[in-house]
Amino acid sequence: MSDQPPLAADRPLNTEKVSATLEQFEDLPHATPVLLGSGWDHDAYQYGGHVFRFPRRANVVPFVERERKLLRLINQAVTLATPVVTHVGRPTAAFPYPFLGYQHIAGESGYDETTVDTQAFAPVLGRTLAELHGIERAVIPEDVTTDRATPKDALSAFDQKRSLLRELIPADIVDLWEPYFANAVEPPEPTPQQRFIHGDCSTEHFIFDADGRAVGMIDFTDARMGDPASDFVIGQYFFGDEFTATALRTYADAGGFIDDGLHDRVRWHAHLAPLDWLCEAIEYDAVAFKARPDAVDNLHHVGKHQDWLRRHAGHVRRAQRLGR
Repeated sequence: MSDQPPLAADRPLNTEKVSATLEQFEDLPHATPVLLGSGWDHDAYQYGGHVFRFPRRANVVPFVERERKLLRLINQAVTLATPVVTHVGRPTAAFPYPFLGYQHIAGESGYDETTVDTQAFAPVLGRTLAELHGIERAVIPEDVTTDRATPKDALSAFDQKRSLLRELIPADIVDLWEPYFANAVEPPEPTPQQRFIHGDCSTEHFIFDADGRAVGMIDFTDARMGDPASDFVIGQYFFGDEFTATALRTYADAGGFIDDGLHDRVRWHAHLAPLDWLCEAIEYDAVAFKARPDAVDNLHHVGKHQDWLRRHAGHVRRAQRLGR
């Protein structure tokens, strides 16, 4: 195992380097860079009325030009505010990779999903995904991949990890996953059609105003062709069946690509995908602990995912009581 956390940056970056890198743009008024956050693939800085996203590693660079092309299509198709590219940055002595700058969308990321107005967000999610999924394959760049993974694939991915997961899933809720570990649950049929999907459709990748209402959708790095159900999974996981039912009704009314098994696939992946995230958290915390055994903050990833599993379990038990 590497001594670097998974997906660690392979280059240094700070506000001084950002300022030096942005000197290449003569049209930018001077401003002080402000770090908005660091994701798996990018560091995002606000600079005046713009946001610049800098690749964290060399293997992210091929996606920069792909995202620029995709955003032209997305800007035209989606009503909700989406990133509009204003600057295409070239490598400099201060920063080694190409990068993009966008108009700033005012508001806050929904990283803390508890601040989201879920009643308002569900129909917005449905309408936005109907628009996004409606982009036809014929106009999408050829280098956009197609994800053909099936619900059965999601289950088989845990064949070698079941013992570990049984230890890490809280004891009072592990019964909800035991039938899956025992292969006693029949997976739903695969999607009958791949559509253009966001690929990482979490509240973190929406912008919300002070009232918790969605005003923008961001970060299309993982956009691809795939199962439309994938984009509803995190909403189901965090907010439950009623939220998803509302989102899907709006999705259908807006011309979304509904099939008979769509909601079943959403429920299936919402129940299994978190186990994959928990495995990632194990690796992240193990490396972080090795690097800094004295830092308690380094051990929060597994605990965070266990808390999320508990909340998801509450949604599942409620649905069971209601006979869903």
